[in-house]
Amino acid sequence: MPRIGPPALLCAAVLLCSRSGLRAQATPPKDADVTIENCLIAQMAVQQAEFYLIERKPGKAVEVLEAPLKRVNVNRKYLNVLREAYRAYILELRATNQKPLAETYENRLRILENPGLAAPQPQPVAPITAAIPANVPPATAALASNLYNPVMPGSGTSQPATPAPETTTARGKIGEDPFDPSNRLAGPAERTRLAQNLLNQAETEFERKRWIEARLLYEQANRTDAQVNKDCRERWAYCKLQYVVNQVNQAGQAGCAWPELEREVHDAVAMAPGLSKTGKWLLGEIDSRRPAAAKVPTAAALAVAVEHREGNAQGWQVAETRYFRILHKQPRDLVEKVARVAEQTRLEMYRKWFGSEGEAWQSKCDVFLHATTQDYHQATGAALNSPGHSRIETDPSAKRVVSRRIHLHCDNTQALLVAVLPHETTHVVLAGEFGGHAVPRWADEGMAVLAEPAEKRAMHQRNLGRASQEKELFTVRQLMELQDYPHARKISAFYAQSVSLVEFLTKQKGPVTFARFLRDGLREGYEPALRRHYSYRDYGELQTSWNQQLVAELDGVAGTYAGR
Repeated sequence: MPRIGPPALLCAAVLLCSRSGLRAQATPPKDADVTIENCLIAQMAVQQAEFYLIERKPGKAVEVLEAPLKRVNVNRKYLNVLREAYRAYILELRATNQKPLAETYENRLRILENPGLAAPQPQPVAPITAAIPANVPPATAALASNLYNPVMPGSGTSQPATPAPETTTARGKIGEDPFDPSNRLAGPAERTRLAQNLLNQAETEFERKRWIEARLLYEQANRTDAQVNKDCRERWAYCKLQYVVNQVNQAGQAGCAWPELEREVHDAVAMAPGLSKTGKWLLGEIDSRRPAAAKVPTAAALAVAVEHREGNAQGWQVAETRYFRILHKQPRDLVEKVARVAEQTRLEMYRKWFGSEGEAWQSKCDVFLHATTQDYHQATGAALNSPGHSRIETDPSAKRVVSRRIHLHCDNTQALLVAVLPHETTHVVLAGEFGGHAVPRWADEGMAVLAEPAEKRAMHQRNLGRASQEKELFTVRQLMELQDYPHARKISAFYAQSVSLVEFLTKQKGPVTFARFLRDGLREGYEPALRRHYSYRDYGELQTSWNQQLVAELDGVAGTYAGR
């Protein structure tokens, strides 16, 4: 097996740790105490920086991480958090017109992103180009074998099917949320201008075949305004794959961050499905080159890996997965169950409604686990009978999700795991997937309820029958055109009919077609979208067909309804 090793910067960190270990063995106990003290300082800096990032204070995060750099030995975790802090701080500096300072931190981030800028690149050992299988399609082979002179995706190439993050609105806004950070985004015009400037630089670097630099600029442009990258996502994805190839080729004996490289490949393929064959081949190369000890059983197991961290002064502990950050005061086994359910639901909902594994979220969804209903009520202002709620904040002008949050209480952990968490996770998945529109309430709730178990959904079937008897039902037009939740007197009918209508349309042509209908309906009106996707001429024709199904189901002839 060829030798493998870390990028230069990480290698330096490893050497620093090794040398400090040798000094600890050869020096008096006092020096050993200093080494331990430095390690503790580094760990506390990482912990404090992570909480500053949660609170959207990237400048503070950068400050606490950079302060001990001259006296402590950093590890990969330290560098990863520092990288995340730099990215967030650069965005804030650009948004507040602090260009010189932003450029300073962009240079530091560039060193972290491109270790070769900080130290001479090692000679590649058995580069990835030597292992191209014979059956790789020509376009795939070109990416690797012609690594520095590849066939580049041009501006005329077809665009990927996966949509960019777009606008949605907050749902479940129940009173003031004390955990909500202040939103310090600049104005929309300024963000767009800054993002376009970064994108122009990225395109220039791409034409120069400077893939690593282009990748960094594409990502900075996307964090500033996700909409500007919509026509160049294939080129951005291509740069991501080039970055992975570069990292693998530079790997030495100690290896590199294999899971991170895998995620980079998955993200690239989600952005540009046309590169899926290349991505699959590259994942195979990664798997064959990493040490056996670093291998993971399945991609699913990697996706739900949980990392536990120490808490803050208020007693909140933190557990993180790839897409979720769980803040809690609960036993570890419950937290890991919550983490698995959240990650699995996210993946399942993307596959179900959009036929993909979803685009990588730019920031993690915070999940707060409140110990009791009373704690939940006091912290969020939510009603005591609420099982939980989600809150999605968006920047409408930039058409992107700014933050996702879920608040739950742990009085009934079984219901939390099988019903409430899947329901709320579906809401945060749907956010941002329907262009410049909020997910309509009827579809948002109907799709979320379908994530719950059958015994929970039966309640809505009973409510449907009761609403029919009391003549509380909405017409199709009324339901679809509701701008918000109805009066409390009709909320049960609203939920029951929302689930029924979503399930009725979904059963006809599948969930993906329903999501496409919804996207088109929000853009051009529901009746034209009904004609295109379901061959119904108008609301009236859909009403007639749906009524027949309702009568059959209420009489017990057909199947069940979904609901919570």
